[in-house]
Amino acid sequence: MSAANEALVIDRAWLASRGLLARVVREQVIDRAIGSIELAPNERDAARTAASEQWNEEGTRQQLERVGIQLDDLVAAEERRRRIRKFQEETWKASLPTYFLKRKSALDQVVYWLLRTDDRLLARELYFRLKEGEEDFASLAAKHSQGSEAMTCGMLGPATIGSLAPALGKLLLESEPGIVRQPVQIGDWTVIVRLEKILPCQLDAAMEERLYDELLDAWATEHLPERP
Repeated sequence: MSAANEALVIDRAWLASRGLLARVVREQVIDRAIGSIELAPNERDAARTAASEQWNEEGTRQQLERVGIQLDDLVAAEERRRRIRKFQEETWKASLPTYFLKRKSALDQVVYWLLRTDDRLLARELYFRLKEGEEDFASLAAKHSQGSEAMTCGMLGPATIGSLAPALGKLLLESEPGIVRQPVQIGDWTVIVRLEKILPCQLDAAMEERLYDELLDAWATEHLPERP
């Protein structure tokens, strides 16, 4: 019998030593929450169909079987995913639009120009060159920016506001497209930015999934059992 087909016995110490224990406990918390949620026959059929499609993808079956995963395991995982979604909708569907509005400013995306240097005097000089139109942002960033943005001639994005340093995100939200901002100190850098455009996020299916997962993650963290 291959190792993949043998019964696995994994103890707490093994999980903890590999940084997996917190994840397992979190999943157990979720399992308790969805324990009473049932799928209708058509939902079970849809779960099996989705799992079968994954199972039949080229090369997938062999890879899964190598580690002991069978089609029924995929079906169980897909059914669990759908039960989790039902729990999310039952718990947060009514409040999701409000949560979206609360998170929207951090989830909007920006395209922007960035030039950073540790030389304040140089930053001031470059700002005036940009303001007077003597040189363009791309050429100055390529020549003088000391961050990775020099490789893209200063243009960055699209990036969500929430993924940026808070001070940079705030600066961009307060900017008007096309206007070069005066140099500001952010951490160790003197930074010049110019907002290109804001790409507002929408409460579409992908965004709903992201927000539901955020809410579930926060909920599960709050409901983790206290250590004795």
